[in-house]
Amino acid sequence: MNPFMTGTPSDLQSRPTGDRDRHTGFVAKGEKENAQMKNIHTHTDGDEVRIAISGGFVFSIHKLFRDSYRNKRPEMRYTVDLSAVSHLDSSALGMLLLLREHAGGEASDVAIINCAPKIEKLLEIAQFNRLFQIQARRWEPQVREEETSSQAE
Repeated sequence: MNPFMTGTPSDLQSRPTGDRDRHTGFVAKGEKENAQMKNIHTHTDGDEVRIAISGGFVFSIHKLFRDSYRNKRPEMRYTVDLSAVSHLDSSALGMLLLLREHAGGEASDVAIINCAPKIEKLLEIAQFNRLFQIQARRWEPQVREEETSSQAE
């Protein structure tokens, strides 16, 4: 095995044929995911900054996440949309704390919205519900008017 690669074989995954590491045939998951998970979109509307993250909320995007709010006024309302986040690691918790600090600490107005149930549970275990406004993703069935009126008859 290549002495410069870290991790165990279970931490590694194959690249598609023709794109394998010539020494090991494997690539660390983080390397492959980097290109797919650097999706952070920031939208500013008046006094609100909305930061939408897709893919993994992991250490490899910490610079992009910081840059999404660094040049914004601290007194703004910050909303972090996790609707497209598949997973997060402990560094994501640290990134959220740094955003809260930038936004004024205890006086900050930071909301985390559209969390999947497993992410909401993790944030609750970390007691982030004491530091942030957390809104879970709520799925409500769409009922058409025709269905409602036909059931009433």
